[in-house]
Amino acid sequence: MKRDRHGKAKILSHEEIQLLFTHGLKTTRDRTIFATALFTAARINEVVTLLSADIYDVKGQVRSPTAGGYAITPHDPQGQYQG
Repeated sequence: MKRDRHGKAKILSHEEIQLLFTHGLKTTRDRTIFATALFTAARINEVVTLLSADIYDVKGQVRSPTAGGYAITPHDPQGQYQG
């Protein structure tokens, strides 16, 4: 987050991020948007304009960026994929 729109962005500490998730971000929607931006280094505007097709292919598998384009990785909500 930039201060007064000038200079370098402030890097949030682990404690500040924890406070945001426990006290600052009230809804699941807000926590999801912020977490996606945090872990992908995307801007909030980029996150909120994502479409399902940007994340999932037609088979329901998660797309992951690679050097040559996109590779398909299995989507496993139960965490059972052994790769």
